[in-house]
Amino acid sequence: MKTKTKTNLLVDILILIVFLIVYEEEATGTVIHEWLGIAIGLIFIIHIILHWTWLVVNTKLFLHRMRNESRINYVLDVLIFIGFTTVIFSGIMISESFLPTFGMKTGRSHFWQEIHVVSVDITLFLTALHFAMHWKWIVNNFKRYIISPLKGENNNKIPEQVIVRTDRSRSTYFSSLGKVSFQLFIILAFAGLISLTWYAASGTIPAESNTREFNQRRGQDFESRSNMEFDKRPGRSGIEHRGRHNENGHHGDAGFFRIEFIKNLLIFSIFTIVVTGLGAKMKGKKKVKMPITS
Repeated sequence: MKTKTKTNLLVDILILIVFLIVYEEEATGTVIHEWLGIAIGLIFIIHIILHWTWLVVNTKLFLHRMRNESRINYVLDVLIFIGFTTVIFSGIMISESFLPTFGMKTGRSHFWQEIHVVSVDITLFLTALHFAMHWKWIVNNFKRYIISPLKGENNNKIPEQVIVRTDRSRSTYFSSLGKVSFQLFIILAFAGLISLTWYAASGTIPAESNTREFNQRRGQDFESRSNMEFDKRPGRSGIEHRGRHNENGHHGDAGFFRIEFIKNLLIFSIFTIVVTGLGAKMKGKKKVKMPITS
């Protein structure tokens, strides 16, 4: 249990750090941005596999007996899964590095650019809410498995039982491999279903009318922007941009990234403060006992 909890903590921290870095393309450049996006998808799959038992149990109990907190967590996790799948798939559809590496090219699509931008922002808020709801677990285990070892402290009051398996047959390894393969198949199947849904939706949007409609919807003057000289690469805003790159094409505006990074940390902090406060208030009400009347 100790090893599993530590692994979960490290995977969660890794997802958070990579997501905050990959959130702004200007932080890394296009190539690293796209490959980090794929990497975070793989890490997220590992996260799901590590929580597979919880997922199966709560899926069975969702429509029956389940605490409200667990039900909210379940719905939130499903939405985050949809969000990450949408972010990664839409990113692949406008890829300038990942797909060309395999000899495939994608056209410029404002539909996929808009889907990518919106899904990233929504997923950021969902992730912040998820982080806030698990704040106490994160803090307790961070202190136990990271802070305490650095201080040389030993928080293991009860020695962990050591199980030595001397006769582990080859069939056990194949069984574990088959189990993980099945879990991976289910995850990719649902991710593929979500991606196909978005792909089908993209076919309903006329390609020629996408540009003006999307830019008007965002309150931008497309005609005035089209007369300017932009960088040929689309930015996070879903349109071509300039000003964040220097003449050599490098991402020199470190100040912008710092501002965006601080902004995202503030979003996580606000969600954590609000959710923690509401949770403490609700627990306080539950502890209040009704007066006993004779």
